[in-house]
Amino acid sequence: MFVPKDRWDALPMQPPSGRWLARMRPLILAMIGCIAVGAAVGLADSFLHYAFPAWIEIVPLGAGLLLALALIPMSVLAIRSYYRERKLGYTTWPTGGR
Repeated sequence: MFVPKDRWDALPMQPPSGRWLARMRPLILAMIGCIAVGAAVGLADSFLHYAFPAWIEIVPLGAGLLLALALIPMSVLAIRSYYRERKLGYTTWPTGGR
């Protein structure tokens, strides 16, 4: 059973896994964006025969890596609370790809 966000405060387990997902969503999008920008700059640089300094592509790729490293412990906390919620018979993790 999915519990909507407006009823999370009454749940027996706090913070709910849906709150962890809400905290992680901006970081996930930022990580994907950094990796995409770094890859695009790297491809453009290779097509332009290395016209840019190396740090220009390393900065966004490094930022993406740091964000990925920050997401690992958050993911562990989120999945642990998700499994605890499932054992109690509910979930705050949105379904349907939201």
